[in-house]
Amino acid sequence: MTVRGTIRRLRVELRLSGSAARRAAVELYSSHDFTHAAAIAYYALLSLFPFLLLVIALLGAVTADDADRIVVLNFVLRYVPTQLDFVTAQLDAQPDAAGTEGVELRGHEVELGRHVPQH
Repeated sequence: MTVRGTIRRLRVELRLSGSAARRAAVELYSSHDFTHAAAIAYYALLSLFPFLLLVIALLGAVTADDADRIVVLNFVLRYVPTQLDFVTAQLDAQPDAAGTEGVELRGHEVELGRHVPQH
């Protein structure tokens, strides 16, 4: 094969590749693929919060005993970052006149306790 034949074949390949890329871009833009992708992402995000509420409710029912709750929280905290000072600050900042149940986080160890405010 000569140089001239190789260049001609390269031009044909580039022209066909460019034509295919243009056609793919036009078809992608004119179809409803972006609409479907947006709908899937929206509903996946929208369904995440009810799912988390269901999981929390089931964990609350399963861990009604304090010992079970400590075991589950220790398991969960293995996969959560250890710097949770902002969480404990938010839990401590919630005012409650009748008393609140709190979770004290120390590294990966969890202690449950009842906090009764002094008047």
